[in-house]
Amino acid sequence: MAPMKYMRGRALNVPLGPGKEEAISQLERRGFPVPRAQVVAAAVTQFAKEESALLERQLIPQETWPGLVFCRRCVVGAGDSMWLTLRYERKVGWTLDSALFE
Repeated sequence: MAPMKYMRGRALNVPLGPGKEEAISQLERRGFPVPRAQVVAAAVTQFAKEESALLERQLIPQETWPGLVFCRRCVVGAGDSMWLTLRYERKVGWTLDSALFE
């Protein structure tokens, strides 16, 4: 049996705006070092854009998006990956719900 792999993570609840700057500052306030905050913000911003485009291509009306949750593994370097969870909220839009790091 393979050894169990443990991950560390955080519940974040960071609203995503049109740019990465607000997400980076929110992550820094939650204790992320600057380089990690930049990597997470870039990955989650791209993730949100791709999920929005996918939902639009599937002709799913945006008023039905609140409550949707997506999880994705993002490889950010050799041997370094993270799992990001996005949630869509009615008044806020996309929110970075949590991040798990391997």
